[in-house]
Amino acid sequence: MCNRFNEKNKLIYILTYNYAENEELMYDFDLEIIDKNDNEKFDIIRIGRNVSEVELVNEIKLFLNV
Repeated sequence: MCNRFNEKNKLIYILTYNYAENEELMYDFDLEIIDKNDNEKFDIIRIGRNVSEVELVNEIKLFLNV
């Protein structure tokens, strides 16, 4: 199976700050591709807010093609 993101530099931001005091920890995340010609430029592929750990892991697996 071909994934157009396979050979690109990827960046994953995971934040829990907004939910640190909640009983059930939730996550915010950004999945980004670093521009091969400009390391200061990022293409945002996916943004997730207030997601569960299961959803976070599933999104990361899809992004990394694991």
